[in-house]
Amino acid sequence: MHKFYISRRRKCVQFIGYLSDIQEAMGDKTFFKILNALGFKGEIKRAFFYKVDARTLCYRGDNLTIQQLKDAGINIKLLVKQLEAADAKYNPV
Repeated sequence: MHKFYISRRRKCVQFIGYLSDIQEAMGDKTFFKILNALGFKGEIKRAFFYKVDARTLCYRGDNLTIQQLKDAGINIKLLVKQLEAADAKYNPV
């Protein structure tokens, strides 16, 4: 079983187990690759996940205001464009 730590204040998941155990469980997948496979790319990823590295994944939250996104340096026009493209790709009419 893999150990991980969740900081509720910052909404972070951090693995504290042995790195070899984590690599075995995830294979060659990193958090970055997993998020990309789920459609979290570019500004979409930056809007919802403010820190992604080999051992940590920090989630910004799902109720974000335009001001919070702007304060985080997110390009709102590009975010909307990427969300529309993702919607068209994953929900064809």
